[in-house]
Amino acid sequence: MSEKIEEALKQMINKQCEKDSDVKAGAFHIVSSKKKIDVGIGYPTQDRLDKPFYMASVGKLFTSTLIGILVEQGKLAYNQHIESILDDEVLKGLFVYDGQDVSNEVTLQHLLTHRSGLDDAFYPLVEHLKNYPDKRFS
Repeated sequence: MSEKIEEALKQMINKQCEKDSDVKAGAFHIVSSKKKIDVGIGYPTQDRLDKPFYMASVGKLFTSTLIGILVEQGKLAYNQHIESILDDEVLKGLFVYDGQDVSNEVTLQHLLTHRSGLDDAFYPLVEHLKNYPDKRFS
């Protein structure tokens, strides 16, 4: 890819990010096989690309979008049981109800609509925060 295109992309992204004072940092990866573009851009600086950053719940959006694409391509189905996708060792102990493993009943649709019966992993943290309201976490 030409340095001219890469520089134009960096300037465009920096300009857009600077317009919004709420944008503190970001990492962008732009790929186009047709235009032969593959560039990583860090905002406000390139070293941002090598640092971890918190994505929060945006992972749910990426995951559901990718699953939707695979469903459209016929590679997955919403009613497909997850045991046909994930290894037994990944599922072991994940979906247990009244002492019985029910992972063979869970579908992609259950996971995507938050109706899989998966235990709430954050509940112990919430209880801890209630018990120690003055404690600071970092």
